[in-house]
Amino acid sequence: METNDLRVTANTGEEGNDSPPDTKHNILLPLINSSFLPGHCLEAVQAIKDAKERDIAMGEYYYFSGHPEEAAKGMEPYLASEDTVLRLSACLVYAYANLATDNIRLA
Repeated sequence: METNDLRVTANTGEEGNDSPPDTKHNILLPLINSSFLPGHCLEAVQAIKDAKERDIAMGEYYYFSGHPEEAAKGMEPYLASEDTVLRLSACLVYAYANLATDNIRLA
């Protein structure tokens, strides 16, 4: 084990692997967990290579730019995803977007 990578997963015990076994994505809320210059948010979203992560980031973009209806609609396909990270990201965006539109029962 290298000293700069001491992560050990609880599920597999493999060193340096911090992704759950049921996911290939490991970035929760990819837009929030990225950096970009002011005014270049959409460019940052479009630069995400993985299409599913880009969809999640686009939902985040819609939510934070005042379009919660679009954010919620974009997250619907991922609410039952087998990928834990995609599903959790979608659920978070979906919940906040529905709170913003007074759809409390959907949040």
